[in-house]
Amino acid sequence: NKRIFNQLQEKTANKLKTFNLMINSSKTEKYEVPKPIVGLPPQPTLEEIPDYKKCKLLGSLLDTKEDIKRRKFLTINAMKKHKKIFNSSRISLQLKIRCFEAYVSSIFLYNSELWYNNKGIQEEIDAFHRKQLRYAINIYYPKIIKNENLYEITKVEPWSRTIKRRRLKCLGHLMRLSDDAPAKLSLKEHLRPVKNKVGRPKTTWFKTIINDIEPIIQLNPKNREHTLETVEKFSHNRKEWD
Repeated sequence: NKRIFNQLQEKTANKLKTFNLMINSSKTEKYEVPKPIVGLPPQPTLEEIPDYKKCKLLGSLLDTKEDIKRRKFLTINAMKKHKKIFNSSRISLQLKIRCFEAYVSSIFLYNSELWYNNKGIQEEIDAFHRKQLRYAINIYYPKIIKNENLYEITKVEPWSRTIKRRRLKCLGHLMRLSDDAPAKLSLKEHLRPVKNKVGRPKTTWFKTIINDIEPIIQLNPKNREHTLETVEKFSHNRKEWD
């Protein structure tokens, strides 16, 4: 509803003024997240509003799959930029891996703790990681190396495992915030009981988190409030959580 949106925009602008922050309306980007109607395809909007999946915030796209595509593109460019290091026969394997972690892994894994995850995405990320690792240590077809041997030689862990650890660490920071922190309020709003739509529920960031910690903490996914309280209580023990 455009009227409600304008009211929120005005209220936000007035609130930010109290902190000496000004909104430049000419540079403000507006995106709409459509609410699909069950059984029908997404309805077209009356105005030409950009797709929210293409919205870039702090260097990341809001949609996980779109952001992974973009990160792949940036990673490949980084590999090309530093190919002299990876193709050199004078540089040791250990040094190549250190350069790979600094110049390549850091680019792909930027803000990856905010991605949701499923088996397909996890396999896609790890397959892409192994491909870049093979380039980094000059193993091309017809040379063959097993995945297990690749990880053993390079002494690195799969990116999916790194992302999982970062995601849990991010959740720990979120749970330890004060109850009136915007991020904490957003999470509680996301977990507010609503009527489920027909069909299989979509994979979300919090659902991914629950799948990550269920083997460690006994949870009741059907009781969202109890789940949140249990995770919050456990996260305050930073020694065990980290």
